[in-house]
Amino acid sequence: MSAVTQMRIMGATVGLLIGGAAAVASATPVTDETSAIAIVRKLCESKSSEPWHASLVNGSWHVWQGAHVTEPTCGFFGATVDAKTGSTSECQIAICEMRRSQF
Repeated sequence: MSAVTQMRIMGATVGLLIGGAAAVASATPVTDETSAIAIVRKLCESKSSEPWHASLVNGSWHVWQGAHVTEPTCGFFGATVDAKTGSTSECQIAICEMRRSQF
């Protein structure tokens, strides 16, 4: 197991933290990252000034907010958007937890 443990806090918990929203289905194909980001920005309300990014992975747009230009495995806030249907996941917060090294 790696030194980084990923935890995802979803749904109602995220709603309490950031005012969250339910998953959305638009039934419209999403063909570019700008459109995917716009959908997730409406879904996942954020007061942060961090930039939004998107990457198409196996037919789904992975959209996240943060300093990482490449998709991080943890330490981000975002959601996924199905490229064919426009349906979304719930907002997610992925937290990095570092273990103390033993000396």
